[in-house]
Amino acid sequence: MKINDDTDLNKVKCLECGKFFDFLAPHVNRAHEMTLMQYREKWRIPRHQALASITHRRRCSEVTKERIRKGDLVPDEQIRLMAIAYKKSDRKKTTSSLLRERSSENARKNQIWKYSPVIKTISEELQQQAIRRMQARPESKEWVKDIAKDLGLSITYLYDLINKNTHK
Repeated sequence: MKINDDTDLNKVKCLECGKFFDFLAPHVNRAHEMTLMQYREKWRIPRHQALASITHRRRCSEVTKERIRKGDLVPDEQIRLMAIAYKKSDRKKTTSSLLRERSSENARKNQIWKYSPVIKTISEELQQQAIRRMQARPESKEWVKDIAKDLGLSITYLYDLINKNTHK
């Protein structure tokens, strides 16, 4: 996706209103009441795509380099402080729907399950046994986690088996 308009390479165009800015974050937050993550999701903009103009990024880079030269900013100390703040943060690491969608597309396209040493395939017999036990749960009162442990399968895999079997 192209964010910059050809007429002004030193600005970034807001896809909500069409106006140009050096840095979209404050504008998107104030004018459109969205976080950058919501904006990226809505417009399908990948995380690696900059939402700041080249001029703005260069200016920030120069300011940071100058602070390092003066000794006002010590990169190793900054990294240490950021790690401490991240550990204290209650913010959970989340994956965007765009990233999940791209990962799924990549997995399907490359059929990673065929080559992954982590993904195991199971016999038809074991699949049928798992399906029978999962379907018998209302009467047997057996826990899914116990079936998974006994058969050496994940709980997610058991539910996937049942869903696939139900939708046949």
